[in-house]
Amino acid sequence: ARAAGAIKALADAGVLDKEMVKKRIDLSKFERPVLEEFRYYYLRLLETLKDEPIIAYQMISVWSPEEILGLVQILDYLSKGVALDSSYKAEAGQEHFLEKELIKSALPLVNNPKVFISHLRQKIKTAITDNSVKLAIKVHEVASVNAARGLIKALGLGKDNVIILYANEIDSEQAQGFFPRYDIRAFSGFADREVIRVEFHDYGNMRIASSGDYLSSSLPYTPFKFNLPERGSEKELNSMRKLLGIGSRRVIVMGSPSDAEFNEFIQSYNSLYESLPYAKRPLLIIGFRQRRNEKELKLLGSLSGQSIAVRTDDKAPLPDVKSNNVLILNTVGELLKMYA
Repeated sequence: ARAAGAIKALADAGVLDKEMVKKRIDLSKFERPVLEEFRYYYLRLLETLKDEPIIAYQMISVWSPEEILGLVQILDYLSKGVALDSSYKAEAGQEHFLEKELIKSALPLVNNPKVFISHLRQKIKTAITDNSVKLAIKVHEVASVNAARGLIKALGLGKDNVIILYANEIDSEQAQGFFPRYDIRAFSGFADREVIRVEFHDYGNMRIASSGDYLSSSLPYTPFKFNLPERGSEKELNSMRKLLGIGSRRVIVMGSPSDAEFNEFIQSYNSLYESLPYAKRPLLIIGFRQRRNEKELKLLGSLSGQSIAVRTDDKAPLPDVKSNNVLILNTVGELLKMYA
């Protein structure tokens, strides 16, 4: 459960040379607890630097677990992208070559972890934000909008370096609202070359495909989609409550439930509150995974016996729902405000 134990385990497994460890590394320097949630990051760093034990020693003896986590997250994204790029083939003995070179390039800063990590991020950002490089980012649902914003923010991209491609649940007007003054185009029919196309998915790995002057990448939503907007002011939130007619009423907000999840929930809700008048029940605000018209909503048997209001225009004032007990959001981008 200690960094020393991690090094000893790697030495026992033959990953690190035992004699080198004994002669050149003072294991007593590592005698401090490592919390379980950080152990992977220590082992990941040691595996990357298995041929550079002195560098590993310098970093682990100086860096905090949080700083090692930050570095490994950068290395993980780099290695996943390279490993899944079919044009890159590592020769025997070259594993972690790019990651080691990236670390070595900042070695004079190793005793200042924050500056070290900032240097690596700036180095990657400079390469990606070269004026000759453009990203065409597909946004097809709210999660991808948040992820696109997170990616743009993380890389410090300017508007001239980004094309927003709308599709599915996001239309041209909504894309303009989410990304004002950006180059907005339809994903369908987009055929520009010499750009890097970016899409987001729910899987854990980064995927890269290339063909001639065409490069596309598929990135995991995490961590980019957690780039959340600033919380609304208390004045704005109080105004929302007043418009909705909530008063002191309890509110339950559900985001993206499946039909099965919603059915299970509504059964419990009904067992607790169906004997009460609609206005006395907790207000249930629901943002389904996909927008549904009123005909589709009527077909949901789980909504029978409820007093329902449906919001379809996010530019219209919020409806007064004090006499209803269910508000369906058939809009895009409002669920976060409702959680607030």
